[in-house]
Amino acid sequence: MIEVLKIVLKKKTNQDIIDLDYQARDLPGGTFGYVTLYTGTARTLKTEFPYQVVLKISKQYGQMKPPGHWCREYELFNSQLGTTFSKSFRWPEVYLCDLYNNVTYIWMEYIDGISGNALTSEMYEQAAFHLGSWQGKLYAEKPAFLSELTNLYQPDSIMGVCYMTRSMSQNLRFLKHPDCELPKHLCQMILDVDASVDHKYSRIQKLPVVFSHGDFWVTNIIYQKGIIYLIDWEVAGWNYLGDDLASLIADESDLDKVLDHYQRCTRAYFQGFSEHTDVISIKDHCVLEMIQLRFVYKSILYYITSEKPEDKVNQINTLQKFYELTTKDF
Repeated sequence: MIEVLKIVLKKKTNQDIIDLDYQARDLPGGTFGYVTLYTGTARTLKTEFPYQVVLKISKQYGQMKPPGHWCREYELFNSQLGTTFSKSFRWPEVYLCDLYNNVTYIWMEYIDGISGNALTSEMYEQAAFHLGSWQGKLYAEKPAFLSELTNLYQPDSIMGVCYMTRSMSQNLRFLKHPDCELPKHLCQMILDVDASVDHKYSRIQKLPVVFSHGDFWVTNIIYQKGIIYLIDWEVAGWNYLGDDLASLIADESDLDKVLDHYQRCTRAYFQGFSEHTDVISIKDHCVLEMIQLRFVYKSILYYITSEKPEDKVNQINTLQKFYELTTKDF
């Protein structure tokens, strides 16, 4: 490990490393990766300095679908995608990126910033604006290298996730039973969504298709000194305009701020997108429909399968916020 770290730190600092020590600590992983933080002190002929670098290891296992899913992040890091970011919106710098025996090894910058539900509303809004601006730029410029990448999610994956979660929830007839413990207005909301799935998705399919991070939720967003960093690109690919935004607003975010984030982030996102391309014709952005298809089913599935009362209460509270989104006139 010491010899590999020397190579990584030379790429990071452009200095020859003669010696170093290290400590390793596991970090929360990506969708299909194992992530380790390495810290220590490195020494050159003239000086010594502390360092922090991250190693992410992903490997093929089982019958994963699509087959190349596990190495998508490796392929993206080796593409020109990194050149499309701005100073305020980017991924961590990558120092070394290898694939050996169906295992990827990605050494990258460690970002010690604010993430998860510690993000403020202003940080949410900044993330939404820069996401829209970046996607608008790619949509307008259509760089050739993107069309050459074949190992990417396709836009119909949103419906695949919806139908998969829908089927795992089994049938929803229990919502009509008098003894159902869910509040009646939430039961009716879920049934209404379920009855209109195909109609909602037909409207979503009319939206522009943009390059998407695919997992744009709060734990994959890190704010540091005015910069938004994105990590975990395993499920990146093509998706409908606003799908990443729906994840930012609704995927395990701060429930107390969902309504505010919906309003603020939707406005910021389309403002950023319109910097590069005309979106006047997009009068109905369908972000609410995306939230309903992706996260209402997810919540009801978690409610059904949860064994702890507090977990069920959390899902009821989540569904209540989705109900308030549905009924509020923005």
